Amino acid sequence: NVPRHKRFITIGGLFNTGTNLLSYLLLKNCHANFLPSTLWGKHNPVEARHTFTRTLYAGSRIDDVHQTLTVVMIKDPLTWGLSMCKNPYEARFPAATSCPNLFADDVAVTYNVDSPWGAKTYKGLVGMWNEWYGDYFSVLGEFPFVMVRFEDLVFRPEETVSDICACVGGKWLLVGARSLKKLTIPRQHTET
Repeated sequence: NVPRHKRFITIGGLFNTGTNLLSYLLLKNCHANFLPSTLWGKHNPVEARHTFTRTLYAGSRIDDVHQTLTVVMIKDPLTWGLSMCKNPYEARFPAATSCPNLFADDVAVTYNVDSPWGAKTYKGLVGMWNEWYGDYFSVLGEFPFVMVRFEDLVFRPEETVSDICACVGGKWLLVGARSLKKLTIPRQHTET
């Protein structure tokens, strides 16, 4: 029931899950209001939604999370764990750890939020993946979100991105859609 001009696509996901790829594809192929981050930060856990908001471009604001379709990028935990070893972003592993140690070692993550828990420690990479995505299921129904698999962007980019665009009433740019097959993304965003 949100008027089309007030609808926004926002993107979130753990590090190394394709958030930058999805942003690129949406910018090139979908004419819709778009913010390349959730209101609480692109990689921050959903529990940050009450403590962090972003001001949009051109001085406009999103007044209510219900104006957004939050697209949460997800990647299978094994290839995601390997990606985290190559490019851990803000995650820190114990010095003696061979990466990936999916279960045993603590993973400390410093999030870019102004909140009492700006840093969190997870029990291994699998624990991080399970807790981060599991928290979205605990807020099911509070605001609109959809989880999109990284693998769908790789194997079915046009179908996936056009469906996201249609969800917010955006206009699919057919000229840009042809460029999906010739997509070139900076190397740091394509490694697994």
